[in-house]
Amino acid sequence: MDDQLEALRRFDHELRDFNDELRRALADLDRRYQGTVTVWDDSVRRTLGARIEEARGPVDHYLRHDAEAFERFITERIRRLHRYLHGR
Repeated sequence: MDDQLEALRRFDHELRDFNDELRRALADLDRRYQGTVTVWDDSVRRTLGARIEEARGPVDHYLRHDAEAFERFITERIRRLHRYLHGR
């Protein structure tokens, strides 16, 4: 069972890293895309912008509503499993 606890701890760390990287990547994409406004303004850019916004909706929702909830859920599972295994 300690293997399961360690697997949960690794997953918790990886999930938090993923969420942080996703936030950074989204902010970086926004910044870089906005930097093209003065040099690229045609229908292709507008189409790309529309696609980015379509993808942004579910990603924003995940980051604002689900990411922290999943992190808390995993943290609680780790706490409960640790208590079960080690009585503390």
